[in-house]
Amino acid sequence: MWRFASKHPQLSFSDLLRRAEMERGPNSLSLLELPACERATRIELTRLNFPLGFPQTGTFAELLVLRINKAKVFACDVGRLVSTQCPRLRELQMVDVDGITASVISINSTTLARIIFRRVNINKGVQLEVTAPELLYLALDDCGDRSAAATISAPMLTQLIWNHEYDPSCHRIEEADRLIYRLVLTSGSKTSSSPLLGRFDSVDELRLHLSMPLGAEGYNKFIQDMDELPKATVLDVKGLSTKQHLGPAMLHLLGKCSRLKKLKIDISPPIPKETLCERGCSCVPPEIWTTNDIELGSLEEVEISSFTGAKEEMEFLELLFSCKIKTRRIAIHTRSDASLSREKQRQIWALSRPCCIVLECENTQFI
Repeated sequence: MWRFASKHPQLSFSDLLRRAEMERGPNSLSLLELPACERATRIELTRLNFPLGFPQTGTFAELLVLRINKAKVFACDVGRLVSTQCPRLRELQMVDVDGITASVISINSTTLARIIFRRVNINKGVQLEVTAPELLYLALDDCGDRSAAATISAPMLTQLIWNHEYDPSCHRIEEADRLIYRLVLTSGSKTSSSPLLGRFDSVDELRLHLSMPLGAEGYNKFIQDMDELPKATVLDVKGLSTKQHLGPAMLHLLGKCSRLKKLKIDISPPIPKETLCERGCSCVPPEIWTTNDIELGSLEEVEISSFTGAKEEMEFLELLFSCKIKTRRIAIHTRSDASLSREKQRQIWALSRPCCIVLECENTQFI
């Protein structure tokens, strides 16, 4: 699907498409070059069934938004297009895009405010270089080889989504303030987030998608990665319990967040029993299960989603309520295929008193 928006209604999409069709010849599977549209303000290309090329000449003088979704580009220099042919571009979005072969993707723009690269096939050895003094939002999410080098120069950056390896020797976030509004990152057996977490001192909203490797070595790696957690007001954790040790792992995170006001935990998908260890196993030292040094006096709200009432989830609630907290509201939302018995709800009520003012138990999935 092609979608063009223009300030001039006489510039029709059909004219542009006919022009492009004439240039690409009779073979319907050959390269289709995006025509240079000087008056278009917004271009969206979705589910293309032919390779896409960018024009070598001409400009997109009025273009503010460029979105390419589910497409294969051919010998396209995205950096040159944005840097030299789109002087007013504010948003660049590429999702599920394949075919980028350039050794360097260099984007230099004084107007870009949003860049979203999601599942863009960036091969190993490719360097991503972004210089954008007005950039506020950057998402680098599951883009091919996670070790591909990236240098981001963005002094105004306020929101960062980073599902990528972060090695300070080849990945750098330059000039950005050490205080940021929102940070979303993935950490697991294949990625390390510790250096990136240490890059910021304070985050209003910290969202972590975590997957802990099995065994004592995996738990120790998780502890090391999370040791430099920035100060956060909102902590949103997902995926942690897909492996093991929900309770002690969350205690470690909470111990780093003394100024936390809101805690959100999504404990889906279900925990495979074969990946769980018994309480007190050799993977986790016994002292890790204690809550004596954890004070959460600022914590006002707790939201837990995909709850099933399983043993390890109840153990986590017991540990949470053992911390020094007095929350205003705790909401527990069960998974869509699970419901809490009255006995289980009574147990939760008993654990929560007098730690919270309002406790909500719902048999609906939290969204």
